[in-house]
Amino acid sequence: MEAMNTEKPFTVGQWIMTLLLIYLPPFDLIFLLYWALSKKGSVNRKNFSVANLILGTANFICILVFYFWLIHPMIMIEK
Repeated sequence: MEAMNTEKPFTVGQWIMTLLLIYLPPFDLIFLLYWALSKKGSVNRKNFSVANLILGTANFICILVFYFWLIHPMIMIEK
């Protein structure tokens, strides 16, 4: 039998604080890793952090592929 989730949903203010902390470049990765790996805390924030880290990693890989496939060869041709 599945356990009941008694956690209260985040308020708008809590989501705004979460997003503001993620928008700060030096702190975004630190907070996302902390929330994703933390045993305690909100399940909502944990799932949000994991999803954000997965999409961020996929985005970074796509940018690298794009650069080395299209941009880098064009730079090398000009030299």
